[in-house]
Amino acid sequence: MNDQQMFQDFRRFLGRFVDLSTIEIEGARASRWHKDQHSLGSYCYKTKGTKDKHFKDMRKPIEHKMWFVGEHAHPSEMSYANGAYETGVWAGREVFESLSGADEPSLSV
Repeated sequence: MNDQQMFQDFRRFLGRFVDLSTIEIEGARASRWHKDQHSLGSYCYKTKGTKDKHFKDMRKPIEHKMWFVGEHAHPSEMSYANGAYETGVWAGREVFESLSGADEPSLSV
Protein backbone atom coordinates (compact mmCIF):
# COMPACT_ATOMS: atom_id res chain seq x y z
CA MET A 1 0.00 0.00 0.00
CA ASN A 2 1.46 3.36 -0.94
CA ASP A 3 1.24 6.50 1.20
CA GLN A 4 -1.65 7.98 -0.81
CA GLN A 5 -3.74 4.82 -0.40
CA MET A 6 -2.95 4.75 3.31
CA PHE A 7 -4.01 8.39 3.67
CA GLN A 8 -7.27 7.75 1.82
CA ASP A 9 -8.00 4.74 4.07
CA PHE A 10 -7.33 6.90 7.12
CA ARG A 11 -9.70 9.61 5.83
CA ARG A 12 -12.43 7.01 5.27
CA PHE A 13 -11.90 5.67 8.79
CA LEU A 14 -11.86 9.16 10.32
CA GLY A 15 -15.01 10.01 8.35
CA ARG A 16 -16.88 7.36 10.34
CA PHE A 17 -16.43 9.55 13.42
CA VAL A 18 -16.39 13.16 12.23
CA ASP A 19 -17.69 15.31 9.40
CA LEU A 20 -14.55 15.69 7.30
CA SER A 21 -15.79 18.99 5.90
CA THR A 22 -15.40 20.51 9.38
CA ILE A 23 -11.71 19.70 9.86
CA GLU A 24 -8.51 20.28 7.95
CA ILE A 25 -5.90 17.56 7.78
CA GLU A 26 -2.61 19.32 7.21
CA GLY A 27 -0.73 16.23 6.12
CA ALA A 28 0.27 12.72 6.97
CA ARG A 29 3.38 10.60 6.93
CA ALA A 30 3.89 6.89 7.22
CA SER A 31 7.04 5.19 8.35
CA ARG A 32 7.94 1.65 7.49
CA TRP A 33 10.36 1.14 10.33
CA HIS A 34 9.68 -2.59 10.39
CA LYS A 35 11.38 -2.81 6.98
CA ASP A 36 14.34 -0.60 7.91
CA GLN A 37 17.32 -2.91 8.38
CA HIS A 38 19.02 -0.33 10.61
CA SER A 39 16.26 0.24 13.14
CA LEU A 40 13.58 -2.47 13.19
CA GLY A 41 11.85 -0.23 15.69
CA SER A 42 10.66 3.28 16.30
CA TYR A 43 10.28 5.85 19.05
CA CYS A 44 9.40 9.50 19.36
CA TYR A 45 11.33 12.43 20.75
CA LYS A 46 10.93 16.17 21.11
CA THR A 47 12.47 18.22 18.35
CA LYS A 48 13.69 21.77 18.77
CA GLY A 49 10.71 24.07 19.27
CA THR A 50 8.36 21.37 20.57
CA LYS A 51 6.19 22.69 23.41
CA ASP A 52 4.02 20.89 25.97
CA LYS A 53 1.05 22.58 24.26
CA HIS A 54 1.70 20.44 21.17
CA PHE A 55 1.21 17.27 23.21
CA LYS A 56 -1.96 18.62 24.80
CA ASP A 57 -3.29 19.56 21.36
CA MET A 58 -2.51 16.06 20.09
CA ARG A 59 -4.61 14.55 22.88
CA LYS A 60 -7.67 16.74 22.31
CA PRO A 61 -10.63 14.55 21.40
CA ILE A 62 -12.23 14.97 18.00
CA GLU A 63 -15.91 15.76 18.52
CA HIS A 64 -15.86 13.74 21.77
CA LYS A 65 -15.68 10.59 19.63
CA MET A 66 -12.02 9.89 18.96
CA TRP A 67 -9.00 10.10 21.25
CA PHE A 68 -5.36 9.64 20.24
CA VAL A 69 -3.20 8.10 22.94
CA GLY A 70 0.19 6.51 23.20
CA GLU A 71 3.72 7.27 24.27
CA HIS A 72 3.96 9.88 21.51
CA ALA A 73 1.21 11.95 23.17
CA HIS A 74 2.83 12.27 26.60
CA PRO A 75 4.59 15.59 27.31
CA SER A 76 7.42 14.14 29.41
CA GLU A 77 7.35 10.34 29.08
CA MET A 78 7.37 9.99 25.31
CA SER A 79 9.19 6.89 24.08
CA TYR A 80 8.33 4.94 27.25
CA ALA A 81 5.66 2.35 27.99
CA ASN A 82 4.54 4.26 31.09
CA GLY A 83 3.86 7.28 28.86
CA ALA A 84 1.58 5.13 26.70
CA TYR A 85 -0.15 3.77 29.80
CA GLU A 86 -0.68 7.21 31.34
CA THR A 87 -2.17 8.69 28.17
CA GLY A 88 -4.54 5.71 28.03
CA VAL A 89 -5.63 6.36 31.62
CA TRP A 90 -6.08 10.07 30.86
CA ALA A 91 -8.15 9.29 27.78
CA GLY A 92 -10.27 6.84 29.78
CA ARG A 93 -11.09 9.59 32.25
CA GLU A 94 -11.85 12.02 29.43
CA VAL A 95 -14.15 9.50 27.72
CA PHE A 96 -15.95 8.95 31.02
CA GLU A 97 -16.33 12.71 31.53
CA SER A 98 -17.59 13.10 27.98
CA LEU A 99 -20.13 10.30 28.38
CA SER A 100 -21.16 11.76 31.75
CA GLY A 101 -22.27 14.95 30.04
CA ALA A 102 -19.34 17.27 30.70
CA ASP A 103 -19.27 20.04 28.08
CA GLU A 104 -15.52 19.79 27.63
CA PRO A 105 -13.38 16.98 29.04
CA SER A 106 -10.54 18.19 31.25
CA LEU A 107 -7.26 17.32 29.55
CA SER A 108 -4.85 15.89 32.08
CA VAL A 109 -1.30 17.21 32.01
